[in-house]
Parts: sequence; C-alpha cells; structure tokens
Amino acid sequence: MHTDPQFPQVVIEQSALAGDLPSTNLIEVFMKEYGFQKLEAHPFAWKNDKLRFMAFDARPANFVLIEDTPTPFDLIPVPYNKLAAFFSAP
Repeated sequence: MHTDPQFPQVVIEQSALAGDLPSTNLIEVFMKEYGFQKLEAHPFAWKNDKLRFMAFDARPANFVLIEDTPTPFDLIPVPYNKLAAFFSAP
C-alpha cells in the first residue's frame, strides 16, 4: 500500500489479510490522517473534498490491523461525479 496521504490507491486484487479488527476509534484516526471527514448521518461513510471522492462501508469488518495500522480492504470508493448515479433508483 502506498503510504503517502497525497496518493491513495485502490487495490483490485490482493492476498488474504490476516490480523485483528481495529476499533472504530483507530479507523477514525486512520481516515482523518488521509484527509477524510466522517459523515455524521452515515456512520461508515467518509468524504475527501481534496480527492473528490467518498468511501463507504468503512466499518471494522472491512479493515484489518497490519503492524498496528488499520488497513482497509473492502471499502466502496465513489468519485463525487458518480454520486448521483450511485444513489439514484433504477
């Protein structure tokens, strides 16, 4: 995983990750470190205005602790320009 907060990456395939689940507090610290702001109306949704995308389903079951760092592996990234389609009814 690229660790520079200026360059987050989306991984589409990876080996299985083994480790403990992080607390919601550890996830919050991690997400804020990468410039995300929590959406209070949606407990597991975060936005990053600089990168112009949101991350959904950021719950403990979708992270694993690797070397004491919460590592996301199953979040749902949505660019701002795709949000209307993401929430619209079929």
